[in-house]
Amino acid sequence: MKKLTIQRSKWLRGEGPGQSYLIRRTDQKMCCLGFFGLACGLNPERMTDVGSPIGIPLMLKETYSKVWSSKVPEAKFLFSAGGGGHSESANDLMNVNDNNNLTESDREREITAIFAKNGIEVVFTD
Repeated sequence: MKKLTIQRSKWLRGEGPGQSYLIRRTDQKMCCLGFFGLACGLNPERMTDVGSPIGIPLMLKETYSKVWSSKVPEAKFLFSAGGGGHSESANDLMNVNDNNNLTESDREREITAIFAKNGIEVVFTD
């Protein structure tokens, strides 16, 4: 996968970090990393009501990096070198996605730039 599509009607953004989830159970909206997780092949149930990539439940012998990048190697950029924490890019994506002071165009531009820096093209659709 080199292209990520974010559907605006299902995109959860700008509500602040306390309201953001990879997938929010109440309305099935997703933050940008929820869309990315689906594109990486993660089971939606595993991401529901989880606030960040390192919040997903792990099975025996799994690591966050391995779970996210098993089908999409590019996803490794989300995690720190040791694999136990978020990378700077992951933190930037979460902060931009959840920031309630950004305009929609600024949010889309910044998210696009962060993903592009990591080899992933983002397309926003309505």
